[in-house]
Amino acid sequence: MDIADETGPSARKFLRHELYSNASEELRHLSVMRSVAQQLGCPLADILAPYEEELARFRAGARITDYLPVFVARRLRERYRNKSI
Repeated sequence: MDIADETGPSARKFLRHELYSNASEELRHLSVMRSVAQQLGCPLADILAPYEEELARFRAGARITDYLPVFVARRLRERYRNKSI
């Protein structure tokens, strides 16, 4: 995946838009993805697919979605630290 400007809005074109209810939610999750990528010291492109896989899993059973970014980020960091990405 080639993300020319990982800090700009152009990264949104790589998202699975069906996972998000609106553009604001996309941007919130994208911000979390960038933060996780920075914390883990890896490119945003390496985080996008695993993040959205976890998001899809959590969203399937969620009635309240406000905290999904927190839960997904935590799970992704755990996966990365366990080398299972």
